[in-house]
Amino acid sequence: IFICYLSYLLLSLLKFKLKKTGISPTEALKELATMYKVYLRDQSKGLTLSSIVTLTKRQERILKAVSPQLLKGL
Repeated sequence: IFICYLSYLLLSLLKFKLKKTGISPTEALKELATMYKVYLRDQSKGLTLSSIVTLTKRQERILKAVSPQLLKGL
């Protein structure tokens, strides 16, 4: 029951944050499901690189509505 309550709480918070965008929480989750990050590491030189695959405008709007800090460093 506790997990269900937490899930409902997270969906409610997402709905509140996305109110101005007109996107529902379930649509936002489906849209963000296609987003991923690529990590590259060269062990011989000790270099690491990470990059988020190009965001769509809709994904960018969702992340900006949830927290603008999520877009920093992309």
